[in-house]
Amino acid sequence: MLGLINRVLVGVITASLLVAKGYTHKDVVLLANIMYLENGSTGRNDDENRQILIMTGQVVINRTKQEGWGGDTIEKVLYSPGQYAKDS
Repeated sequence: MLGLINRVLVGVITASLLVAKGYTHKDVVLLANIMYLENGSTGRNDDENRQILIMTGQVVINRTKQEGWGGDTIEKVLYSPGQYAKDS
């Protein structure tokens, strides 16, 4: 139970930080969805799984800051041809 509470708190804090940096609620939801869809439950321990999820999210955010990845928003990057699943 404590592990679940910890994950929820980390998620809330992360979402709050993203919104504070100018990302919208929709951005946060899209990012969370792609992080889960790309990795799901990997079967690894909690620390390894958390690190993989963070890396996935960071890749998306980095792509918003660089040309050639489909756009300057999380939504544009995720829906850019060849990037991620269209039903995410």
